Amino acid sequence: MSSGSPVSLPPCAQNQSYMDVSALDGGRLALPAWLILGGIPKGSSERIDMPSISFLLRHSASGRRVVYDLGIPRREDLSTLPGFEAFNKALSSDEDEPCLLRHHTFPGDGCVEDSLIKGGVLPEEVDVVIISHLHWDHIGDARPFTKADFILGAEAKGTIAGEDLQTRKPIVVPISAPAERMHFITEWETSIGGLRVHDFFGDGSMYVLDTPGHLPGHVAVLARTSPDGAWILLVGDTVHHRSILNGERDFASHDDGHGGIMCAHVDPELTRDTMRKLKALEDMPRVQLLLAHEDIDKDVFLPGKFVPLA
Repeated sequence: MSSGSPVSLPPCAQNQSYMDVSALDGGRLALPAWLILGGIPKGSSERIDMPSISFLLRHSASGRRVVYDLGIPRREDLSTLPGFEAFNKALSSDEDEPCLLRHHTFPGDGCVEDSLIKGGVLPEEVDVVIISHLHWDHIGDARPFTKADFILGAEAKGTIAGEDLQTRKPIVVPISAPAERMHFITEWETSIGGLRVHDFFGDGSMYVLDTPGHLPGHVAVLARTSPDGAWILLVGDTVHHRSILNGERDFASHDDGHGGIMCAHVDPELTRDTMRKLKALEDMPRVQLLLAHEDIDKDVFLPGKFVPLA
């Protein structure tokens, strides 16, 4: 995928704040490869086993803790977890679309709450949870995060309210966070690389990016990981596989049998445009782009952390 023209990243300020970033185990899932990668015939037996990785970010100046995405809920909690009623029904249904969910398996039993505790952080010590989007394998279980504010993209509000027919599907799940602690980003102060951004702490340490195309309200995070210009870019589900980002493969798109298109992205062309802009950011010096569904080194999971690129 061509990244186009180089982009500019915000310069470092004096005494620049930054974010320490660690990975969190959000479980694993396995699914048919034809749902993700283009060029694979629908119904092929080829499968992809992938993680659902979340991230803990700690603000160097204030110590405030931010979690980006909550991964997959524990299997034993699914039957009682608010919002998952349609999802649970779909897992055991014979209807056409829910049958796709029945092709998913869960080879790992990790969850973000356990990953935090194992790394020395209690869920109630988390100050902010940013949800990339409202697909079931990213919203996890919000209940243990009793003090956190939940941040979502503005368009996710309409999805939660059921206003968008395209997103009335079992895989789209309203998050179980209390309404009074949910906040929707409606103002984007500036842009980076052609993407609208919100300077979350107001000091250039962490930007929430408006990354449209996959699901309404999808957001990514661009975090400064050193005071001298290293960055990490967390892209959620804008890209599911590294080969797609690198232009070696396209994402999957199939006839749904009803005159429409079956695709992981609500707006495929808008997703391609967003991916090009994210790729341009990755091509900048000292920027590390991380996918939610790609295996990474065990040393970067909490209490470990990512080393800033030199």
